[in-house]
Amino acid sequence: MLSVALTLRVTAFVLLSTLAGAIALSAATYQLLGVLGPGIAGSVAAFIGARQVFFLDALSFAIPAASVAIAAVLIFTLPGQLVVAQNQQPSRTTRRTWGDIKDGTTRLLTDAPIRYAQLMQLVASIAGAQILVNTVGYVQGTLKLGEVQYGWVMAAFGIGATLCAVAVGTFNRSLPPYRHPNHSHL
Repeated sequence: MLSVALTLRVTAFVLLSTLAGAIALSAATYQLLGVLGPGIAGSVAAFIGARQVFFLDALSFAIPAASVAIAAVLIFTLPGQLVVAQNQQPSRTTRRTWGDIKDGTTRLLTDAPIRYAQLMQLVASIAGAQILVNTVGYVQGTLKLGEVQYGWVMAAFGIGATLCAVAVGTFNRSLPPYRHPNHSHL
């Protein structure tokens, strides 16, 4: 679901003619950060120590929390004439909440493009989990190598995914868009 949301976010900000490249760039950035992020975190942990990394992580949460607190204080101290009166709606009931969940789920499952994207994301998630499990079994079990070698193999997978995303986004412009036979109305 997150990948679909990230892709839809990209579509809101780019022209249709640059959409493939923008999605490829977004996916490449995501994959690249997935490879570089743990390496950077490991380097920071090696230089300042694992314990200090937790304090650094706490600080990374404290700064946005302080920003939210300052914003809350500013909002609650607005002068009375600037406060917008809200319409009082009846409180939500459990029945209404479940009805909204059922309605939203029905809409998601009956909209063919969204259902197709969700199923493709499910397939990608299952394939990714299989890659992780099988790679651990192969590298550490069959090859009898350690965690460092496993990390290198996973980094190679991430770099490969990044390069593929960039290549597909770059070379896809010369190909006509693929239309699934069941989604010819799109």
